[in-house]
Amino acid sequence: VQGHFHILVDGVYATASGELTATLAGLTAGDHVLKVELRNNDHTDLGGEVSASVVIHVANRPSVAITSPASGLETSERTILFTVEVANFTLDAVNATSTKVAGHGHLHVFVDGNLTQMVAAASFTVGNLAVGTHTVRVTLAHNDHTGIPGDNTSDEVTVTVTVREPPAPPRGLPPGFGAFEVLAAAGAAFAALGLRRARRKA
Repeated sequence: VQGHFHILVDGVYATASGELTATLAGLTAGDHVLKVELRNNDHTDLGGEVSASVVIHVANRPSVAITSPASGLETSERTILFTVEVANFTLDAVNATSTKVAGHGHLHVFVDGNLTQMVAAASFTVGNLAVGTHTVRVTLAHNDHTGIPGDNTSDEVTVTVTVREPPAPPRGLPPGFGAFEVLAAAGAAFAALGLRRARRKA
């Protein structure tokens, strides 16, 4: 007798295979009943059902998203606070263990493609940013620092650090006349006033 397998997911035909292994893609999160049936080459049964079933659980895929700042932020601050939202993933203290456990790990933070820190919190700061535009990427990582595949296991934003503008001079003063110049002018005025008083006493 020759034939192949029919594979059913939750009672619905999914695929056929003549090999001892098969791959099923696109399974949604939750419990599913997988059933394998032996069939003749013409897809008929063997005169009676010859099958086996198993229940599997597909976990929700872990994900991370940067919630703040929004991509495109422009700021003169060199240190920026980031917040992320992590789903279906437990953040463990970095280097608390090197044992790879599904659904557990921490975050890797990259600035312009370079790993700058590893954190296990939903908020953290990225500092020492030079003037210019930077790409900050956050990825999920297992406890052994290996990456986690998937469409939503990383997120990135761009931020631009601008040159910090000098403080505006007090009203009524010409441009470029800052605090130092004000103090110098005041000192000169007091000195001139003292000199006038000294001359009058003389």
